[in-house]
Amino acid sequence: MLKALVLDAFSRSAVETIQSLGRHGVEVHASAPENCLAFHSRRVHSRWEQPTTNEPRLFLEWLRRLDLEQGYSLIVPSTEYSLLALSKTAEEDVLRAKAQLPDSNALETAFDKWKTVVAAKACGIATPPTRLIESLSEVSAPESYPVVLKTARSLVRIGDEIIRMDSMLARDPIEWERFLRVLLPYTPVLEQPCLSGYGVGIEMLFRHGQLVWYFCHRRLHEGSGAGGLGSASWYRCSMEAPPDLLRQSTELMKRLCWHGVAMIEFLRASDGPYWLMEINPRLWGSVGLAIDAGVDFPWGLLLSATGQTLPPQPIYRVPYYARAIEEDARWMFGLARSKPLMGIRELVKVGRPVLGCESWDYFDWGDFGVAFAGTSQFLRQAGRSLQKRFRAASERRHARTLHQANVARIGPSKLTMRRLLFLCYGNICRSPFAEALARRLLPTLDICSAGFHPNSGRTSPVLFQACARSLGVDLTNHRSRSVSVEMVKSADIVLLMDFNNLEEFQHQYSDQLGKVLMLGMLVSPWSEIRDPYGTNVQQTIRVLEQAVAAIEGLTRWLETPS
Repeated sequence: MLKALVLDAFSRSAVETIQSLGRHGVEVHASAPENCLAFHSRRVHSRWEQPTTNEPRLFLEWLRRLDLEQGYSLIVPSTEYSLLALSKTAEEDVLRAKAQLPDSNALETAFDKWKTVVAAKACGIATPPTRLIESLSEVSAPESYPVVLKTARSLVRIGDEIIRMDSMLARDPIEWERFLRVLLPYTPVLEQPCLSGYGVGIEMLFRHGQLVWYFCHRRLHEGSGAGGLGSASWYRCSMEAPPDLLRQSTELMKRLCWHGVAMIEFLRASDGPYWLMEINPRLWGSVGLAIDAGVDFPWGLLLSATGQTLPPQPIYRVPYYARAIEEDARWMFGLARSKPLMGIRELVKVGRPVLGCESWDYFDWGDFGVAFAGTSQFLRQAGRSLQKRFRAASERRHARTLHQANVARIGPSKLTMRRLLFLCYGNICRSPFAEALARRLLPTLDICSAGFHPNSGRTSPVLFQACARSLGVDLTNHRSRSVSVEMVKSADIVLLMDFNNLEEFQHQYSDQLGKVLMLGMLVSPWSEIRDPYGTNVQQTIRVLEQAVAAIEGLTRWLETPS
């Protein structure tokens, strides 16, 4: 029996690949750093704990040992994390052959967005006006805004971590400069105009520079991406490949002597032209649409990897729709809140599977465990979200009432206050940033920070440190502290970041609530200063800007007599 290993099994494309190969009778193994949706699949024969790809050498040693033990016919890097590690192998390496990778020069062109632009122009393919920025001192600000900023590579090494970077929308010169100050120490950045339109993908399977199969789809529902630009598409439709796009894409990939799969991503601008945006050098998140419509790319990869003859170009169904139902449900309900009639019209389309012209990601009648686990997870998340929404109004009222009462009570004696304590959950992001900034603006006060997290000694995330540096705060040497009774009792004022912090403080230190102020309520308009942990650059910068404004508000309040 043929064996295949699907890496990065936490990804959408991994689940679809596992189900596709399993339906063909392949013994499928899956690996991920931790338990994930794919591990619920009955089509997974073996599950492996995948080491981090931050250290490519150690990851490849693990993969080589596993392959020697299991004898895989195909290895599928489902995301750029494992693909980047595999790209470090030699051209003749057996792992590279089993992963169906093109040569290093071709992969480098796909990884690097600037090199993609250059290669596309050489083929006469239209790309958005693009400027490569490598140094802030050597470039002038854009003439108009907004502009889109993209790191040259989607994955950027910052310190010991490899981090995925989202595109950012700079709406003015301040944002433009701030984003560049975060990114340029680590990577060149591409600047492009902000274009409107919809996405079109030309998906392809090549064998040593020759096109074997292709597929084309249009994005129908796609979010703007939380705090940034772009996102995966939650609802898509197959379409006939526009002849010019197919010809241009084929010529580009032939010039690269491509081997394996890739998706060439275009933007159909609102004024008509197609712009090439990037090359996705692996199986893409919406691969389930291609499979269900009639072009089974994972199976084609296995046939190619085992030296078998591939059937001719499949005739795929047009139009055929595919939906990521949980994510698309959020998209549609969001639309319904702002545009009820459009939202209702989109909800009606959920019935298309009854007509046999739509499928839902992961819904495989022979593998229902994945869909069940995914739906259960979605319902739990939705339940928690609804519960939080119902509680939010009362939490806001409670926090606001407590804050205003304490402002009035503390006010007459605030000029004599000497000790401030900033609290957040982990003491690795918001509170140390606030502490450092407050020390600078209020040098005569005794200022410290801590968190409710039980473990002390943790460092700030490397991406957060980079964002903090762009606002003039260095957290390199910061180590987290767990809050103690002594810290709270010795503080004159305790400043909290969000409503969860207030709930935790009230639970642990209810007798000290008279000291509490909500930092974000010391500025108008007020807001929670929400946890930026795990978010992207654009979201993190927004949180830090809120914190800066709030610290400035705190400074004015403390220095102004009542």
